[in-house]
Amino acid sequence: MTGPDPNGGHDRPTPDPALLDVACDVAIRLKGHGDYKGRSGALKALARRAPGFTEEVYRDTLDLLCGAYDRAVEAIRTHRRERPGKTSRFAEFEDIDLDACLVELEAIGPGVATEQKRAILTWVIYWHDLK
Repeated sequence: MTGPDPNGGHDRPTPDPALLDVACDVAIRLKGHGDYKGRSGALKALARRAPGFTEEVYRDTLDLLCGAYDRAVEAIRTHRRERPGKTSRFAEFEDIDLDACLVELEAIGPGVATEQKRAILTWVIYWHDLK
């Protein structure tokens, strides 16, 4: 089974769902918490937590989800909802247009890692807007 190359090139194999789940967690820890002492440490953690793939697959999968994280940070700033009846002065999850953000994230590797992109977006909203 093949899917789109996250970099817009030729088709590449669609990443394994279990690998995507682990890579999602690694990307969130790397980008959100600064864990793993950088990208190389994150790649080592990914290989340790989801063994059996090539370095290229680990690299492409992590790049896809780190790209989704970065795009999500930009998207939540861009896609604010107008809420005229809002009474709370604090940030709320509903302040973000989730659907518009997901459309932006889907542009990164369309049809690939959709569940993980949603998880990243939810985390980014919490970490960068609600916290």
